Amino acid sequence: MLKVGRWAWLVAVAVVLSAGAAYGQSVVSAQAGLINYIEGKVTLNGNDVERKAGLYPQVKEGNVLKTEEGRVELLLNPGTFLRLGENGSLRMITTRLIDTRLEVLSGSALVECAEASRDNSVTLVYKDATVTLRKRGLYRLDAGTGQFSVLDGEAVVASSGQQITLKDNRRTNLAGVFAAEKFNSKDGDTLYRWSRRRSEYLAMANISMARSIQTSGASGWSYGYMAGGWLWNPWMNLFTYVPINGYYYSPFGCTYYSPRTVYVVTNPRPQTGGGSDWRTGWTASQLGYSTVHHTSAGTSGIIASGPAAVSNSAPAASAPPASGVSRDSGRAGGAGR
Repeated sequence: MLKVGRWAWLVAVAVVLSAGAAYGQSVVSAQAGLINYIEGKVTLNGNDVERKAGLYPQVKEGNVLKTEEGRVELLLNPGTFLRLGENGSLRMITTRLIDTRLEVLSGSALVECAEASRDNSVTLVYKDATVTLRKRGLYRLDAGTGQFSVLDGEAVVASSGQQITLKDNRRTNLAGVFAAEKFNSKDGDTLYRWSRRRSEYLAMANISMARSIQTSGASGWSYGYMAGGWLWNPWMNLFTYVPINGYYYSPFGCTYYSPRTVYVVTNPRPQTGGGSDWRTGWTASQLGYSTVHHTSAGTSGIIASGPAAVSNSAPAASAPPASGVSRDSGRAGGAGR
């Protein structure tokens, strides 16, 4: 069943994105380290990074990525984004999805993790310390202060024979003796606020991509394989994350839908009483229909009529509006995803 589900996922991606191949990379290769977005001056091995015609640079093993007066968003394994702030640098150690490792050399790095499976691993390195992300969540490493923080989730920090597990709103210095210290994760700075905006943009891009897969008639792929992937959205000119099932609710308050779930949210069938929806078995209260606004066509205001598939003629204006989904409606989309 797992193999059947996985092949169905790949077939669905091929069907939806085949028309958009002219835009560039449709699906991320089986390696971590793709540069998804840059602002300001960013260099790779000393050379300026520029995105051209939908082609995205790859940070290969041993490469050093630096920001000056700029920022960069890096795609690691499926569903894991790394965002590096101004005057920062990192070195890619390994790009394997099953064991993605990178060293933060300077500045601050924020990692948003939507998938944490036994098959994929993300490890941050700072001098002699290693940080392994154990659960979905939000993590930060500040090289200037030598501090690692878990804003949401769980991580294991190890160095020189000592080890500590940190959970929500806990941090530790990576030099000396580890000690869990409580902090207020809501005290955000410019890197945090920029990361939140990026998460919102990617969530917008997710809706149109999930909707495109669903309306293409290839929605049956969602059974049996519990992992998502990177898909390229030609309307917004970026890669976004699409869960294979249910939904992912980001620590920033954004929601990433699977094709099956986006159908339920954008085409709600109002329920009364305690009855369940015929498509999913979820009750009306679980679906959160009260937060989804309807159009005159009877569908949600998120996307009144999504495109059947990606095409070369799809304009940038086809992307859904930022105000289409409320935070509360995202919680109700998919039974724990």
